[in-house]
Amino acid sequence: MLSGDKTAWPVHLSIGNISMAKRQSVQTQGFVLIGLLPKCPIGPKTRTNRFAYHESTAKILGALEEPAKRELAVVCADGHTCHAFPQIASFLADYPEQCTLTIVRNSWCPRCEICPDDMPGFAGIPTRHLLQWYLHLSTTAAAEVGLWKFADCPNFADAHAGCNIYSCMNVDHLHQLLKGLFIDPNWEWIVSFLKDIYGHKKGLDLIDEQFAIIPCFPNIRRVGEELTHMTQWTGAKYKDIVKVYLAALALLSKGHPDHFKSIKSVTNFILIASYHSHTQTTLKYLHDALSGISSNIHLFLPYRKSHSISKMPKIHSLLHYIECIRDMGSANNSETKISEAAHKDLIKDGYHSSNKFIYIPQML
Repeated sequence: MLSGDKTAWPVHLSIGNISMAKRQSVQTQGFVLIGLLPKCPIGPKTRTNRFAYHESTAKILGALEEPAKRELAVVCADGHTCHAFPQIASFLADYPEQCTLTIVRNSWCPRCEICPDDMPGFAGIPTRHLLQWYLHLSTTAAAEVGLWKFADCPNFADAHAGCNIYSCMNVDHLHQLLKGLFIDPNWEWIVSFLKDIYGHKKGLDLIDEQFAIIPCFPNIRRVGEELTHMTQWTGAKYKDIVKVYLAALALLSKGHPDHFKSIKSVTNFILIASYHSHTQTTLKYLHDALSGISSNIHLFLPYRKSHSISKMPKIHSLLHYIECIRDMGSANNSETKISEAAHKDLIKDGYHSSNKFIYIPQML
């Protein structure tokens, strides 16, 4: 949202050889605004949205097509000229945007071919092939692996050498872990589980009481006594609760060790995935936490309406975390909050500095 009825989807670009601290800082301009995608009117056909998205993205990133196939002479800081082959390595996007980028059907995984009914699929599913492998598939065959097939709507990544658009879909720490795993399913299941044990009102009061008595400590903000009545959640609030909720729920979960193990595994996975750097040891810890989730998550199924965890791509995405960390670095380096933080400086301030008439060229 720029102002009033003026809306657009911003496209930001960053390079891979800068530190995470500089990339996440708005002041250092680790991300630059390179384009604004048109926002389609409400209620268009699905194909219309995808066609506009891919056509616009192809024009914005078209300058990288030829250098990726041949070479680009780049003058380095030491004065020497190097031959570079710029390639698209990763996309920071939430799940709906990932489906649009990969032209994957809703509820399917952008990175692998698992069927939504088989999710979460912790046993492991082969990743998707290169984009060219799917070009010859018919509409029916493409639907069997979760892809939309439009004859006149090719994927923009097909023109970029060395770019596997499916492997470029990086993890999203904010929407997948903090919101998609911790708050939306896990926290709701825990609250329902405790209400089932202690009763509706007493269960909510005990949860609020346990969080209220947590003492003050550096870098830990108290969440207050009305936690269960909170309607607005922020990323900072998610992180504050993750730090303390294992201790707060330990007493309430007494007598249910397997349920507490599930809560502990979720906590360990979120905190270990938040590390700024990883070793083989920390990745093993992450794998152990994932094993704990897969072993005990069935205990909370009675508290989900469908009594199943199928068709939950955000929980299934946990399976790809170790793979993405090995390929593209720590999960903290790929949070969508980075581009959201740059929204004010790159979008809002840019629009207000323009003449409000021919604002897009002036913002870029």
